[in-house]
Amino acid sequence: MDAILQADGTTALWLTQRAAQGELTWQAAHQLAEQHHSRRQDAIRRTQQALEQIVTHWAELEELAIRLNTPYAQEVFGRLTPTARTIATRLSIRGLTA
Repeated sequence: MDAILQADGTTALWLTQRAAQGELTWQAAHQLAEQHHSRRQDAIRRTQQALEQIVTHWAELEELAIRLNTPYAQEVFGRLTPTARTIATRLSIRGLTA
């Protein structure tokens, strides 16, 4: 698990280091590794599902990109949260320039 944490960019002390230093028992380090692995797998599944949803609806986003400066787009963007609007705008603009 330490190798995965490092590869994923985690900067915290590795579990083996913490156990070796006596901060954790080896059993606690093992339990934390299992918990992290489970959370990581859940995050991977959620991200995959989100990406699949984007792919499923990509045609609608391309259509929005074509109609970016129309009342249609204004109505779509008007009902989004600010964060969703920003992301949709960025994706739409990229779609026009790609």
